[in-house]
Amino acid sequence: MSSTSLYYSSGALYAEIQENERRYLYENGQLKTLEPYKEGKLNGEVRLYWPNGVLKRLSEFRKGSRHGKDQMWSENGTLLDEGSYEHGKPVGIHRRFTEKGELIEEAIYLDSLRFNLKVWDEMGTLHFEGLWNQDDYVEKTWDRFQNKWNQKKGRWDGKKVVFF
Repeated sequence: MSSTSLYYSSGALYAEIQENERRYLYENGQLKTLEPYKEGKLNGEVRLYWPNGVLKRLSEFRKGSRHGKDQMWSENGTLLDEGSYEHGKPVGIHRRFTEKGELIEEAIYLDSLRFNLKVWDEMGTLHFEGLWNQDDYVEKTWDRFQNKWNQKKGRWDGKKVVFF
């Protein structure tokens, strides 16, 4: 198995490229990215690291497409984003968190284009909700100045929501 090495202009090792794996490094030698390959395509867990060595992102791939869990963390190790994919398309529940670990967004995928969405502010107050019922869609936004929910309705036309 052949291997190729790439270097920074300083002479420090930048990358080691092999048939089944690519390793990228920060200039100080710390591991930056680890990518497994099979038959020339990403396959397995791709790992990205912050310069301090903390895991930054973990994404699972199968035959070149994102397939499985996908998670992101802050430099201090706080989970910021998590979700799953099948054949490159989002599925199930996807969540985003603040640096303090508080939930600020939750999307539940019904298919790759449609998802129910809830968004909270930094205080934990729900301020947006978009929900599907078959092909009907209801979007609610909290107006904190008028202290009320504004709502609009739409319908799926096969490609996008058409509001009425």
